Amino acid sequence: MTGYAGSCLEQLSRSSRLVVVTRHGGSKNSAHLGSTAHAMVFHAKCPVLVVPQ
Repeated sequence: MTGYAGSCLEQLSRSSRLVVVTRHGGSKNSAHLGSTAHAMVFHAKCPVLVVPQ
């Protein structure tokens, strides 16, 4: 599969039970998400777990 990571993961999430992505940088209290994590949180077809890097 090729293309933008968010789009590819969104397609794969249709047949997945869970997607795990990391958030980028910032402080430990920061809620900042990278573009891929953001796309997954809002568009994945299954639950998404976002973990600190």
